[in-house]
Amino acid sequence: MSAGVHEANQPMPERRTYTLDETARMLGISERFLRELIYQGLVPVLRLGRRVLVRSVTVERLLAEPEGAQAPITQLLEARAERTRTERRERTGQTTARQA
Repeated sequence: MSAGVHEANQPMPERRTYTLDETARMLGISERFLRELIYQGLVPVLRLGRRVLVRSVTVERLLAEPEGAQAPITQLLEARAERTRTERRERTGQTTARQA
């Protein structure tokens, strides 16, 4: 067997990286939200030229749920929801103040 060739009877090696689309689907979030998390530095990535990949250990860490605790991805989603609620309250307050 030559280097880089996979024989049919050999098991495929475990994947070590995923595309953003694959990662977003595994985490149950949109690719846009995943890109937002990456931009904020909350999800580390590998950049290979124009390609952006997420390590499988990063996905596992984000999905890990210690007993009695929330998975990190759940914490990130809840933090985002709270920011959205705060922004809406601020906009509503600003609208109300303008009307007065």
